Amino acid sequence: MKVADEFEQQVDDAAKLGGSLLEEKVSSFKSNVETLSIPAAKKADIKNKIARLQDQVRKAQKQVAEENKRKAVIVTVEKAELAASNGKAFCISRVDVGLDVAAVREAVTKAMDQKGLSVMVFSTDESTNKAVICAGVPEKGDKGKLDVAEWLSNALGPLKGRCGKGKGGLATGQGTDAAHINEAMDLAEKFASVKLS
Repeated sequence: MKVADEFEQQVDDAAKLGGSLLEEKVSSFKSNVETLSIPAAKKADIKNKIARLQDQVRKAQKQVAEENKRKAVIVTVEKAELAASNGKAFCISRVDVGLDVAAVREAVTKAMDQKGLSVMVFSTDESTNKAVICAGVPEKGDKGKLDVAEWLSNALGPLKGRCGKGKGGLATGQGTDAAHINEAMDLAEKFASVKLS
C-alpha cells in the first residue's frame, strides 16, 4: 500500500506543475500506473487523477495554440499593412510560434484575405533548429505571376527543407537548418520581387 500512496502523492504533486513538465509527467504516469502491483480500487483512483491531469494538459495546449495564432496574425497583418502602404505586392514575415504550423498558416490566410497580398511567414524552433514556413498567393491577382510552390521551394533551399505542391493558393514546408533563416527570407524577398515586378 505504501507504493500506491507514494505514487498517488507524485500524481497529486504533478498537478502543481505546468507546461511541458506536466506533459512529460503525465505521460510517465500513464505507463507506470499499469506496472504497479496495487489494489484495483486504488489504481482506478490514481487513473482518474491522471485523466484529470491529461485534461489540464489539453487545455494548456489549446491556450498556447490560440495565443500562437493570435500573435502570428497580429505580427503578419502589421507587416502586410506596411508592405501594402509601401506599394509592395507581397509580404514576408517572421513570427515566434515555434513549429506551430496552424498558427503560421492562419497568419498567412488572414493577411492574404485582409490585404490581398502574396504572403510568406517563417517561424523557427531554436531547440530543434527547425523552421516552418507557409506561403500564400491570392486566387485573384498575382497567381499567374507567382507560383506558391515554386516561391516556397526557393525559400526552403538554405533551410534544407521540403514542401508540397500547395493547394488553394497555400503551401507549407519545413526546414531542418533554421540557422539560415535570414538567408531564406532574403531569397523569398528577391524571388517575389522578380516575379511580381
